[in-house]
This record gives sequence, structure tokens and C-alpha cells, in this order.
Amino acid sequence: MSKSANFWQSIEFSEKEFNELRDVVYDLTGIALKDNKREMLYSRLSKRLRQLNLKSFSAYITLLKGPKQQDELGHLVNAVTTNLTRFFRESHHYDHLQKVVIPQIIARADKGNISPFLIWSAGCSSGMEAYSAAMVIYRHLPKKYHKLVKILATDIDTNMINTGKEACYQTKHKETLPLEYQKYFAQDSKDDKYSHIVEEVKKFVHFKYLNLLHKWPMTKNFDVIFCRNVMIYFDKPTRNTLVNRYKDQLLEDGYIYLGHAESLVGQEVDVKAIGKSIFQKFKTGEEVNRTSQLAAFRRQLS
Repeated sequence: MSKSANFWQSIEFSEKEFNELRDVVYDLTGIALKDNKREMLYSRLSKRLRQLNLKSFSAYITLLKGPKQQDELGHLVNAVTTNLTRFFRESHHYDHLQKVVIPQIIARADKGNISPFLIWSAGCSSGMEAYSAAMVIYRHLPKKYHKLVKILATDIDTNMINTGKEACYQTKHKETLPLEYQKYFAQDSKDDKYSHIVEEVKKFVHFKYLNLLHKWPMTKNFDVIFCRNVMIYFDKPTRNTLVNRYKDQLLEDGYIYLGHAESLVGQEVDVKAIGKSIFQKFKTGEEVNRTSQLAAFRRQLS
């Protein structure tokens, strides 16, 4: 029973509409909503219906199936997911980037390989993840190598993409960071409650709209892929498909960073666990013992 006795009274939300909306959400985003999400979905989307001056969920479903679908997709995703992000969230990934990946960038370049070093933040939200990686690169990679690094940040939510491009965040977010990273923010001249990422860091990151379920336009493979707290919203078949697509998009020896609540246990993918929610693509011809790898996954992610 809802906390409010009038829960269903303002806008009717029938079981048929709930099931139809779930199907639309799944078809558009791959996000699988369970039966117990009906109240949550009503609570979040009824506000959106009022903003759009729609009087029924059926009308909203029609909107999602129409020509303005992509314009509304970001609002829909925000309604069905928890958009929790902050700078340097799950800091062990950035430690790995600093201590393992950056020395590899230097070693590769010093051997004459000056091909771009590519990082992908998949499901980048407001851009904090991508800019955290950029700050690590800017601070710890010698300047002469900076031009080699490019960071692609993609999301299905166009509002989040625009936030990332603006690179303007509430000042309180930077104040939780160590001083050596706070210096990469410049206070907004019009409102001191906001601060901008400095241009030297911002220039590493390029934002693009991308629905992960659709065709990926990238023609080059990546050295590092951040895919954190994205797959938790998908069902198992979609997760299996995505993780194999990520693997195929990695260079040999490339890394995948997952969220702490996500796992590759039981999934047939040629990557090995090398740290807490850190996985590496196998080298060509490297022997894969599935049983031992699954055991390693369980140890690393338990």
C-alpha cells in the first residue's frame, strides 16, 4: 500500500499502462523494471506528466513512441535510474589509472608508438567520471604526452551531455577533493556556488550522445573503458551482450572498470580479473581456464 491514501488518485496508472510503459522503457533503453517499481515509476513520472500537461500515462506512452522520442528519452532515463555521481567515485579505479595505466602510456610512446590513447566513459552522466580521469591524466602524465590522450564521454541523456560540455558544477563538489585536484576548478564569476573545470583539463574530454543498445559509431578500439553502475539496470541477456561488445571495443590488454555492485561472474567473456572491479582483455592466444577465471571473479568481487 502506498504511503499516501491518494497515491493513485491524481493521475490514474493502471497495471496495463505500467506493463506497457515497462515494455517501452526496455525497448528504448534496455532497462528492465521489476514488478515492485510501479510506485516508484508513478511517483517520478507523474511530475513529468504535469510538466508536459499530459493527463494520462497513455498519452505519455504515445509521446515516447512518436517523433519527439529522443527529446524525452533523457527525462525517462532520469526517472527510472538513480543518477548518483561524484568526482573520483570508486577511487581505486583512478589509482589504477595513475599507477598502472599512465606508466604504460609513457612506455608505449617512448617505444615510438604515438597512436592515440583512448579512454571511454560509457554512461558518463554529468561528466564527473570523465573529468576525474582527465584530472589524473593532467596531473600525473608528463605534459609532452598529453596530446596522445583522448577521453570519450557518452550518455543517453542529452541533458547530462550538455552539463558535461558546460563543465560547470556546484562548488561543494570540488570542496570534497584533495587540494591538488581542487586547483583544476575556477570559481564562476557570476555565482560563487558554481565552479568550472579549467580548460587545460576540460580539453581532454569529448561528449557525445549514445544509446548503448544501438550501433556504436566508434571506429577505433579503446585502451580503457569505464562502464560503472550502468549494467545494474539491465537484464542478464542485455548485460551479456553489452559486456561482449565492450570487450570487442577494447584493444588487446585493455582495461574495463565496473561498478562495485556489478559482476562478470558467469558471463562468457575473455577478460581476466586483475583487481577490485578491474578487468583486462586477454592477449591473443592466451590460454583461458574458464573455471579458474570464474573463481577469480568471485574472489575479486565478493
